[in-house]
Amino acid sequence: MAKRSNKSLEKACAFWAIIISAVLFVFGGIFGAISALLNLIGKIALGIAVAFPAWDYATGKGKVWRIIFYVALAVYIGGCIFGFLR
Repeated sequence: MAKRSNKSLEKACAFWAIIISAVLFVFGGIFGAISALLNLIGKIALGIAVAFPAWDYATGKGKVWRIIFYVALAVYIGGCIFGFLR
């Protein structure tokens, strides 16, 4: 049987984003200030995990879809940064 490769950035980021999100759901109120930092790290990991497969999808669709991808990615990054700085 073929062994699956677990060595990819997307898979690692997706795994850690889920772990961090679960911890924040359970213990978010207890951590206080650390919760905001963990939330940002989780969002960054989720963004990385989703951005690469989304880019692969957009490149097969055409120029308009690549532009939509870049706009959506910029909005997501801006939301992560400015949501953290509030």
